[in-house]
Amino acid sequence: MAGLALAGPTGAVLAAAGDVRELLTRTELDRAGALRSAGDRDDFLAAHALVRLCAGRRRGRPAPGRPPP
Repeated sequence: MAGLALAGPTGAVLAAAGDVRELLTRTELDRAGALRSAGDRDDFLAAHALVRLCAGRRRGRPAPGRPPP
């Protein structure tokens, strides 16, 4: 079983991921909203979006609203 890693600068990840709100849970969105710094919020959203995208690729399923890998 091969591993999978995705990485990139926060801005690039968010731009490539599209609307991350459709990837994350309500709890994750609430946690992101509680962060004071816009940079911290963006980092949080990008990191959690990457987890969803990696999981989708690993399972051979796209994340919601995404084309197949």
